[in-house]
Amino acid sequence: MRILHVENDASSATAVREMLRGSVEECVWTELGESALELAQDQEFDLILLDVMLPDIDGYEVASRLRAQGVKTPFLILSGLVDRDSEFSTLAFGVSDYLLKPFSRTELINRIQSIVARASGLGGEQEIARPPVGDRPAGGTEARKYRRFTTIKSATIDYGAGIPCRIVNMSHAGAGLRLLEAPEKLPRSFMLVLDSGETHFCRLSWRDGERMGVKFIDQTG
Repeated sequence: MRILHVENDASSATAVREMLRGSVEECVWTELGESALELAQDQEFDLILLDVMLPDIDGYEVASRLRAQGVKTPFLILSGLVDRDSEFSTLAFGVSDYLLKPFSRTELINRIQSIVARASGLGGEQEIARPPVGDRPAGGTEARKYRRFTTIKSATIDYGAGIPCRIVNMSHAGAGLRLLEAPEKLPRSFMLVLDSGETHFCRLSWRDGERMGVKFIDQTG
């Protein structure tokens, strides 16, 4: 079994590679979405492990563009930012399934085997119906669900003290942040104030040193 792993964090990629040792023939790693597009078109893979937060284009964009180009390799999203709306996006962009970080080796292997077996039994990944880009609604709740990730230069975590941060990627559901100051502890909930003036009430999903993921509790922005 050959797997393409798209993950921008080298330590996370190493951890997954160790989990897969002895279970897969080869695991090819790339940290960029554009590189993943080239690899997935030029080489044969049984599965693509796909992070959502990438430095160039987000994981859903990778999945959508590969499906549009006729690549039927199944995807498994590995992300720390998965909620009900993210599950909708997962199906909408032709992704087979998702696994919430952190996960165990057993969870990862079982999910991989299930997806690959299902895809093989169908003679390829099952096509998932989704509206064409031009048919997506222009406003309202449904439009928010299809909103693509955007990159914003800076923001502030506000919980009485202001902690400057950089937003790596952001969707309607949450954001991946890099702290410019790294306090030892952060509260579970706080306001995120973007440099544009937009604000979100957030809940901390995960943190690894200066890197962290938050989920938006409000959707009013």
